[in-house]
Amino acid sequence: MRSSSGEKSTLAAGRLQHESVSDSSDQIERPSGFDEILDRWLGLRGPSTPELIRAILRSRPWGSYCHRCGQDTGEGECTDSGCGHCRSSSGLLDGVIRLGGYRGALGEAIRLLKFQRRAELAKPLGKLLAGRIRQGLKGGKQKNISPLSSGSWVVTPMPMPWGRRWQRGLDHAGLLADVVGREMGLKVMRPLSKRRGCPQAELGRSARLRAKPDDYRIQRYGMSGFGGLLPNLKGLNLIVVDDVLTTGRSMRAAGSILRRLGPACILAAALAVTPSLD
Repeated sequence: MRSSSGEKSTLAAGRLQHESVSDSSDQIERPSGFDEILDRWLGLRGPSTPELIRAILRSRPWGSYCHRCGQDTGEGECTDSGCGHCRSSSGLLDGVIRLGGYRGALGEAIRLLKFQRRAELAKPLGKLLAGRIRQGLKGGKQKNISPLSSGSWVVTPMPMPWGRRWQRGLDHAGLLADVVGREMGLKVMRPLSKRRGCPQAELGRSARLRAKPDDYRIQRYGMSGFGGLLPNLKGLNLIVVDDVLTTGRSMRAAGSILRRLGPACILAAALAVTPSLD
């Protein structure tokens, strides 16, 4: 990773630059059985998993972006206080780590994972995201964020209503979070649930901006006391995993509920961020 003189290469510096990701066999896994028949012979499932991941690696979607909102930034556009998109407003939780912009091969892979039940894409995409998170937290140099260690960091997915999970046949954020946790050696917790509502993909930008904290609730566990025990997140650092950040309102709403459980910091980690219309 190259940076100009005096330019910080950490999350607190305001942007993350490209670091090459090897096109290794452990990142690209071939479909098997019926999936391979659909891929190569019938053409019903779109590009195969290896083809998609190779296309993502060739396109090199990881570029400079704002550590506060995840939007693309150019040379010198971002500072510790954010970029032109977010400098005059609050950032998204305590920071954003992303794989790339929601476009090209990465965007196609995300859509196939979400809407075509391509669950096998979660593993290579989750591995790529885990690599970006490691890079973003490398060395513990980020301002007000503790070093990465298995004892202080926890991974949690953005929750999906059970009805939508049944309709789509998978929980894509949950699959991604499981891969990220496994790759990084971190515990995966599911402290939130989400009430049923219209899918984000069917909402316009203004409707998405109306997402509010009461869309989410804390999941209690066990039988102790009335309603069970609250998840214990006090003093922990959370990595909240999702597929795409559009307005960031849903992530903020979920984060405001998670704050009640006492975590030290909450980072948003997403495969892609939709370019701002501003």
